[in-house]
Amino acid sequence: MLAMFVRQVVYRVLPAQVTTTDYQENYFHLGPLTLKPGDIIAVLSKAVTNGKIPEKGGTAYSRGRWRGLVLQQ
Repeated sequence: MLAMFVRQVVYRVLPAQVTTTDYQENYFHLGPLTLKPGDIIAVLSKAVTNGKIPEKGGTAYSRGRWRGLVLQQ
């Protein structure tokens, strides 16, 4: 799960995307957003298991790795 906050208010909550390639980049299109000078953007994610990858008597948890945030005009 991914949650994006703007001005300490939830802007969007999205489910994690399943990939078939390790370290594959994913892009989430969040729609129009107007930012003001001084606005703070926070992005949170929750590491959970989908139960599909066996690991040490249980199943593996996601380990999403953030590389950046792309803002377009």
